[in-house]
Amino acid sequence: MVTLIGRAVGLASIFVATTAVAETQSNLTDKRLLGRWCETGVYKFEPSRLVVWKNGEQWALRIEKVETGDDWINVIWDPRDGGKSTVYGEFGSTRMVQKGNPNEGLPRREFRRC
Repeated sequence: MVTLIGRAVGLASIFVATTAVAETQSNLTDKRLLGRWCETGVYKFEPSRLVVWKNGEQWALRIEKVETGDDWINVIWDPRDGGKSTVYGEFGSTRMVQKGNPNEGLPRREFRRC
């Protein structure tokens, strides 16, 4: 009986470890972006919009769609809000980076969870 319990615990540990490795090697999902991020202001990503609090002001950008890759998330903004896109990457457990695009006036920004 002890052998069966030990074997079951061992198999469960292997399953958890394998699942964790598979998750880190798979594509990011849009859910990774959701929540509050801080930079020079507070940015709250929701499924259909981004709400920003900065310099005592608040505004929102509508999200048209989100594309994901192995190590990046591209947010495509609603045409009513400019229709451009922003790429995020370099995800860590509590950080991400907005990839800069000088052609569109977007600087590189480092965010942390807040």
